[in-house]
This record gives sequence, C-alpha cells and structure tokens, in this order.
Amino acid sequence: MLTIRNLAYAVASISLTATPLLAADLLVSPGQSIADAMASGQPGDRVLVAAGTYPESVTLADGIELRGGYDVTFSEEARNPGVHVTTIHGSGLSPALVSGPEISAATIVDGF
Repeated sequence: MLTIRNLAYAVASISLTATPLLAADLLVSPGQSIADAMASGQPGDRVLVAAGTYPESVTLADGIELRGGYDVTFSEEARNPGVHVTTIHGSGLSPALVSGPEISAATIVDGF
C-alpha cells in the first residue's frame, strides 16, 4: 500500500541520488578562469576548456567534469586534445589541480 509517508520517502530518496536534470556546459576560453567556472558549477555540469595555457590552481568539485582539448567552437566533433593542447599551469608554488573534499568517480578530468 502506498502511503503519504512511503511516497515522501521515495521522493526524498530519488532527489538525493538523481543527477540534476539541468546540467550545464560552462565554457572557458583563454583569458578566463577555469577555477571560477569550477566554483560556479553544480554536480552534473561540465567545464569545457579551449586550447591554451591557464596559469592558475584549480580545485576539483565533486560531480563536475573538467574537459580540455576544445577549439573555439567547443564542438565535440572538433575536440582533439592532441591538436588543441590545453594546459593548467599552477601559479607560483600552487599545484595545477587540487582535489576537493570527497571527490567521487563522477568527477572526470580529461584532455589535459
């Protein structure tokens, strides 16, 4: 029998485990900040980075994909990390990538 209590429990369980429906692609071009894009992202979002060198330290966020190797169109068909070289170069003594707290397998770094 489906009761209000069971329905509320089912909805709460789904909302805690489901991937957001409105995931976004956050586009970063040279002169912009990957770290700012990561900080504004939500789980399920992708930070897509165009070719270039980015002198900053980027803290990974759980569930946000970080993908390099794009040209200025950010098309998946033109993505080629071997041709569109994308580099994060830590600033000063800071490392290029910093793992945030509780990073899961849903966090992907690719194309750098």
